[in-house]
Amino acid sequence: MTKHIITLPEPIAEFLKQRIADGQYESASQYILDLVTKDMSERSQAAETLRALLQDAEDSGISDHSLEEIFDLARSEKRRSAGTA
Repeated sequence: MTKHIITLPEPIAEFLKQRIADGQYESASQYILDLVTKDMSERSQAAETLRALLQDAEDSGISDHSLEEIFDLARSEKRRSAGTA
């Protein structure tokens, strides 16, 4: 294990103390470990989602539409999903 010394603003330090006092975490180290682990997982999932989207885009092939037609289609779909179409 590697030791790190961190400085927290008072409101954050109080929040952390309260989480430990409530029994949600045994220590500040456990809380920080949980936060970092969740962040790593979220980033990994986001990267995987992006890879899948890029693969889907690549697999869809080259469009016969002009760039302006593609933008128009994207704008109309955005309006439709926002309920303004």
